[in-house]
Amino acid sequence: GYGTYTNLELLEHYGFLLGDNPNEKTFIELDLDICSVGTWPKDLMYIHPNGHPSFALLCALRLWSTPTNRRKAVSHQIYSGSMLSTENEMGIMKWLISKCEGTLQQLPTTVEFDESLLVFLRTIQNSSNCRDVKRSGFEQEFAVFLRFHRVELDCSGYNQLPVRLLRSLERWELAVQWRCNYKKTLKKCISYCESLVHELPCN
Repeated sequence: GYGTYTNLELLEHYGFLLGDNPNEKTFIELDLDICSVGTWPKDLMYIHPNGHPSFALLCALRLWSTPTNRRKAVSHQIYSGSMLSTENEMGIMKWLISKCEGTLQQLPTTVEFDESLLVFLRTIQNSSNCRDVKRSGFEQEFAVFLRFHRVELDCSGYNQLPVRLLRSLERWELAVQWRCNYKKTLKKCISYCESLVHELPCN
């Protein structure tokens, strides 16, 4: 009953995520000429959770990668969802691979780091015990978290975490979960595009 919200919108407005959200969309930064080449709204140009580019994103990239003087002649074919040529399709798949890889490289953390951080956050919430921070390897991240909340704790002993901090830890976990899923979708898109590149017949 929440409507067609993405996980980021659900997190922002309602404070939770869906493990399998049919409305989930992963956006990548697109150049202005890609967004303006056709009539597709920008919010329709995204990557599905399984890594597949949306119909609008594929169409926009196919038209964008077509020489300007040929776009009008092939626009009907593109709008029908058809592949223009092996060369055109190969080009946009390689562009998507490069774009997703570049986006992942610019992010400050990796999927592996996020997954380890999620384990730590769940562990410390379940134990509610500050001593687990010392054994986690995430002391630096936790120190930043405490400074943000203006809290001083001695994590060398068996001190229990305040309830308000536990609630903030839950929100931190949700944020890390979302960003981890975002990266995983980009990785799936890379794998999907690479498989298509290998399957496309060579001219």
